[in-house]
Amino acid sequence: MFLGILMTTVGLIVLRFKYPTRERPIKVPIIIPIIFITILVMLIGTSAVTDFENIKTSLLLLGTAVPAYIFGVAWEKKPKSFNTQYNSFAMTLQKIFHVVHEEHTD
Repeated sequence: MFLGILMTTVGLIVLRFKYPTRERPIKVPIIIPIIFITILVMLIGTSAVTDFENIKTSLLLLGTAVPAYIFGVAWEKKPKSFNTQYNSFAMTLQKIFHVVHEEHTD
């Protein structure tokens, strides 16, 4: 859990310097995210020392995101059959979990 929050906070700082003129709805001094990152690194470090089994499992689960990113985002020229199967799978999940709003015609 802490690793995901750490990556998000580091991303916040990176985007702050990469796009300094973008509008930010919440403005905080740069020292606050830096202190937060320091605390998170200490929490992750102590967790790694005291509870290595859970850290290993968490890293394994986090590692499954890499192939998902490669297949879903980085791979730009996907075959048509892959897109067809993916869209069919996505539509099935949407129907099962009722996540698509009904269209209203006015």
